[in-house]
Amino acid sequence: MTRPRLGSKPRQGLSGSEARNLTLNRFVGTALRTSPTRAVSSSGRGVAAEPWVDHTELRFCPGCVAADDGRWPLAWSLPWVFCCLIHRCYLITICPACRMKVRPAEVSLARGVCGRAARERGADPGLRCPGRFRDAEAPPLRDPELIRLQKLLLEHLQADSEASLDRARADFQDLSEIAVMALFLATPANLDGADPVIHDAFSSFSRRYFVKHGRLMRERDRFHPGMLVLTGCLRVASQIVFADDPLQAALSLADLRKHPADPAVRPLRRSWITRPPVHSGERIRSIVEAVQENSKFSRGWPS
Repeated sequence: MTRPRLGSKPRQGLSGSEARNLTLNRFVGTALRTSPTRAVSSSGRGVAAEPWVDHTELRFCPGCVAADDGRWPLAWSLPWVFCCLIHRCYLITICPACRMKVRPAEVSLARGVCGRAARERGADPGLRCPGRFRDAEAPPLRDPELIRLQKLLLEHLQADSEASLDRARADFQDLSEIAVMALFLATPANLDGADPVIHDAFSSFSRRYFVKHGRLMRERDRFHPGMLVLTGCLRVASQIVFADDPLQAALSLADLRKHPADPAVRPLRRSWITRPPVHSGERIRSIVEAVQENSKFSRGWPS
C-alpha cells in the first residue's frame, strides 16, 4: 500500500472502504486506537490524536525509495514500523544533504528529492536542497530481537481474519502500554544486545532525562520521543509482554513491589492516571495494578 500525496483528495469512483484504505484510518482499532487526524487544541495549536504518530515527520528506507520509484508505503508512518526487513536497515528521518527532518509539507516526495528551500540568512530564495532520499545511508539492522518483533508487527498489520485481528489488537495494546513504561523507567542497561544506533540514541535520551528520581519529560518527548528511542522502548516492551512471567520481567525496570515506592515510578503512575491503560490484557494487568497500587504513597506523601 502506498501513501497518497498529502493533502490530496481520494479519486472519484472509490468506495468509502477503498478511500479509507488509502489513509492511516485503515489501522484504527488494531495498530491505532483513534483516528490519527489532527485536531486543534484550546491554544489553537494542532495536536495529534494518536500518541507516537508524528504528522510532521516521515520515515523511509533509501533502498525502497530507489526501487519503488519514490513511492512511500503507508506503514512507514506508523510507530510500529521502524526498519526494513528487505534491506536489513533501520528507517531514517533525515535528508542526507541538509540533515533536516523529512517533513511532508516541505519536501518533494514524488521526485524523491528534498527540495526544501534554503533557510540560511542571505541565501537565494530559489535555492533548493538537492538531497536525494535514495542516497541516504541507513543504519544496518542486525538485532535478532528487533527482527523478530518487526516480522510479528508486520504480520499483525496485514491481519484480516477475526482471530488474527484479535491477536493483533491485544499485542498492539499491551506493547503500547509497556513501551510507555519503558519510556519512563528503562535505561541503556535494559538494551543489552541492541544495535549500537538504538543503544546510543537511548543513552543520549537517558542523559537528558535521568530516571533515578523520576523521568520528568517534556510533553513533546513523551508523545514523540524519536523513532530510535521509541524502537528501544518497543524492544524492552516485547521482552516483558512476551515473557513467561511479564510481572517478573518488568521488575528489571524498577521494583514495583517496594514500599515506599521507588521515586522513579511516580511519573509513570501520574501518566497512567491521566491516560489509563486501555483494555489491559491478562499479560500486563498485574504490572499495571502493581504500579497503580504500590505508588499511591511514597515516603508518606501522595504521589
